[in-house]
Amino acid sequence: MKDLITLLLFALTMLTSGTATAQGGDPGSLRGPLAVVARLGLGAETQASVAGIVKEFRQSSALLDAEVLEVHESIFALLNSEPPDKASVMAEVEVLGELEAQLRAARFSAMFDIRALLSPEQRAELVSMRRRHTEQALDACSEDIQQLCPEFEGSRGALRCLSRMRTELAPACQEAMPEKGKRPGPRGRRALRGL
Repeated sequence: MKDLITLLLFALTMLTSGTATAQGGDPGSLRGPLAVVARLGLGAETQASVAGIVKEFRQSSALLDAEVLEVHESIFALLNSEPPDKASVMAEVEVLGELEAQLRAARFSAMFDIRALLSPEQRAELVSMRRRHTEQALDACSEDIQQLCPEFEGSRGALRCLSRMRTELAPACQEAMPEKGKRPGPRGRRALRGL
């Protein structure tokens, strides 16, 4: 069960970063979760339902992402004022936390909606596909794990660690790592790290 939830979250995260077909590209270049759905052998109606769930999620999360970006910009501006007003910054941090929780809730909701469309056999195949992908990533990234993330044991922690260091990874490891959707507002996070 935990593997299936992890896989569906991974798939949904990839969906939010876009795919060729969803953006009008060549269906033959389909990547990410929609490609996974295609490999599961889902019927056209089920694939259309999944695409609808993804589209709805993207639309709702785009609005929330825009709000998150605004709050990050606000925090960044507040931190750069002289002197920074701690109460104002903390109030914006609370707003940011609420928005990020809404995004997570929307992602989980979409994940469960997609999961409900799959048969037990398809869910089992999805878990198997995720395990194979994880094993391939661990194999391709073994040297990077030893050099950059030696303190992490187990695949989940090591791959999470590597995902935070993408620019430092060997090309083979970068290729094997799952694509990660970009979140807005990195300046606000960088500003917080500098304190």
